[in-house]
Amino acid sequence: MFPLNSVVSRAQAISEFGAIVEEFYQGQFVVTDLTVLCFFDRSNTWADKPYGFNWKPAEIIPILPWSVHGPPHWLPAQPKDGYQLFFRSEGATDFTYLGPFQLSSHSSGKEKMASFELSNSMSKSAWINFGGYRDWKVSGTHNFFSSPTRPLELDEAFAPDGTGHLTLLFECFECHEIRLLTNPKRGLIEYRRTITFGEFATIFSAGELPVEADPEVFQVKGRQEPLCISADLTLPKHVAILAVRHFLEHRRFPDWIRKEPAGWSEVGIRQRVNTSLRYRFGHSHQAAELLIQRFFEFREQNLEDPQIAYFDWEFALNEGIDNLADVIQWVSGLQRAFDRHEIDQWRRVDYQS
Repeated sequence: MFPLNSVVSRAQAISEFGAIVEEFYQGQFVVTDLTVLCFFDRSNTWADKPYGFNWKPAEIIPILPWSVHGPPHWLPAQPKDGYQLFFRSEGATDFTYLGPFQLSSHSSGKEKMASFELSNSMSKSAWINFGGYRDWKVSGTHNFFSSPTRPLELDEAFAPDGTGHLTLLFECFECHEIRLLTNPKRGLIEYRRTITFGEFATIFSAGELPVEADPEVFQVKGRQEPLCISADLTLPKHVAILAVRHFLEHRRFPDWIRKEPAGWSEVGIRQRVNTSLRYRFGHSHQAAELLIQRFFEFREQNLEDPQIAYFDWEFALNEGIDNLADVIQWVSGLQRAFDRHEIDQWRRVDYQS
């Protein structure tokens, strides 16, 4: 087995992993009697994280039997220990060995694409050769990459768009990810280390506003509905921008703002449902809390009914905070057993109106 980041020829790679059984996609996939080797380059492969990348076939070749819930029929079956990745950078002849990787997702529509996750994160040089950004990627209201010839221009990144609302996502190779949202007066900072999929974020706040203060509303680029957040989890706009500037320059947030859980614990989800009820239906903080309490008491009394037990904190996490708030608002005027189809019908009428 080659050490990670070894530079080898195609022939050397194949000889290390056994004899060829068959090849697919002009030799990009090589099935041997031991595993499946993948010889990719920049022509149809690109990285989106240091531990993940995407591959898009130029054409579809049926390889496996088609099934609804099985792996894509247009990829060779994944070995138990994963595929083996060899990547060739632009202009190179030989390949760099980046180790085993697993299929994480794939598209089933007209445009086929597969996303993979590496067992070991790429080195920075491999990441850059894979098409990754050298320093920071900024997307949202303003979109650009920073590079040795194009440094991160902070004034450009934070330039107002005329509405007072900003949506900015900063990402870097070291797996720091910062989302900054602003409205004309307040800012929201969410930070996460994207080492592994699903890691929860941290929110940074000033803590100078009470939880009962009116929710703050942010217009988020790419999102149809505005995002409402409890005011105590926000910062004055100029402070939020200053804190993000500090991180971009020093790789840490200043000590004068405090950390909060991002809201995906039961307590955090409850707070967000409360905020949604207040913003979308006009309840006070106390009234929204009472609705939540009564709903979950009602649910506890009817756990044997799957139509009612279905709506819990996990439902909010998977289906959306506003969806659970809708259910709580609807049930508050009902207080009887109900059918999920009733809720769907009510929500459709509400949307249409």
